[in-house]
Amino acid sequence: MPLTVREPVARREFELTVAAGASGLDRPISWVRASEVCDPMPWLEAGSLVLTTGIGRPGPESVAATARRLAETGAAGIGIAVDLVYDDVPPEVVRVGEETGLPVLVVPYTTPFVALAQALASRIASEERSALHRALHLYPRLTAAALELGAVRGTTRELAREYGGWAAVVAPAGEVLAVAPETAVVDAARGASATAVSGQSLSVVDSMGHLVGHMLGAGGIWTRSRRPRPDAERAVRFMP
Repeated sequence: MPLTVREPVARREFELTVAAGASGLDRPISWVRASEVCDPMPWLEAGSLVLTTGIGRPGPESVAATARRLAETGAAGIGIAVDLVYDDVPPEVVRVGEETGLPVLVVPYTTPFVALAQALASRIASEERSALHRALHLYPRLTAAALELGAVRGTTRELAREYGGWAAVVAPAGEVLAVAPETAVVDAARGASATAVSGQSLSVVDSMGHLVGHMLGAGGIWTRSRRPRPDAERAVRFMP
């Protein structure tokens, strides 16, 4: 399963606690970065877990402003080291976490940032290898299904089976050419319409799972899975 904020919180060796934003603990973590700059966003990607001590900041309001920016740009969460600059997470930061749902973690002095980053990087790498392995084993099944049912119908059937959700192939104008299972036709049409309007790929993680839409030649393909999928696993979307 992809790494989420909930996992490092549950690992006893890190001794992390949640100060705010518990509703966001299932946010996926793409990477872990330590930063003491006021605006780290230019160097971050969506899903980053940012660790900071507050050293060099003008005050807790500055850390709170960073937390709010992280929430606005799709970060996984923010970890605040304590017993260095602050004895506890400043209430200004706690307030941002509660308002936005951004997880705010308390990182004790006994947990070095580098140890946390190394452990989670190893976990992320392991998940990417597993996802790539699954993707490579899916390719022969896609080929066999395409030969049996045709590229459009065969691809949607196998992708829906693989991800435990639904898959659809759409035309440029948003028309659903094929969907599996057929009971997902309304959801597929809604996603296809969004692709037709924006003309761009889309990846959204919500309470229903992971929705991925990708432009493919003159049309596009959409998949809905019950769990977030890392980039290596989403590589199968280029197959049809």
